[in-house]
Amino acid sequence: MRDGEKRVTIDGLSTLIAHPSMSDWIGWLETMLEAALMAIAFIAIYEGARRLVAQGLTRWPAFVLAIALVVPVYEASASLKMPGRVRQQKIEQASMRAAEPPGGWEKAPMSPADRTALSANAAMINFMVSGTRQQFIDAAGNRVAFNPTQEQQRLREGLVRDEKGAEDNGQQLFAHGVRLFTSATVFMLGGLVVGLFQRRRRRAA
Repeated sequence: MRDGEKRVTIDGLSTLIAHPSMSDWIGWLETMLEAALMAIAFIAIYEGARRLVAQGLTRWPAFVLAIALVVPVYEASASLKMPGRVRQQKIEQASMRAAEPPGGWEKAPMSPADRTALSANAAMINFMVSGTRQQFIDAAGNRVAFNPTQEQQRLREGLVRDEKGAEDNGQQLFAHGVRLFTSATVFMLGGLVVGLFQRRRRRAA
């Protein structure tokens, strides 16, 4: 199971739901450590780019620049992928909808007890996945509307909240990834410009 996810199982229905916010899985200490690591990486990007231009293409500045770029680029790439993961999760959840057999439940080759049990379970799954209340076959062979229990309604509401939280979290992480890419680019360009200025000044002297 991937990090930041939990498995919810309801009468045979199993789906992966992402936690609604980053605060659920990283605390303030981890956040501070991440911020400190990013600050060090940006400083190293600036200094590596500056030395690379000011001192020429040497091994040490190039090594520092390459290592410093790994952290923000990796973190930004992972953040930018989150909305896609959320969309894929919704597609997978939608594919879990249960369909009636060809010709309907009435013509399915099964016993009346199995017909009632399977059609009721299918109606329950469709309610949990999409919130729709479909019909199932009762013990008398009649079609009746599925009436979810209070527990099923509560779980459905929880799934909806988790879906909304996953979407919000995905958008926040996407914005975080854009900021990281932008910051890394700005620090690198700043180092290149300053290094070029220092190199020209040294040549002029």
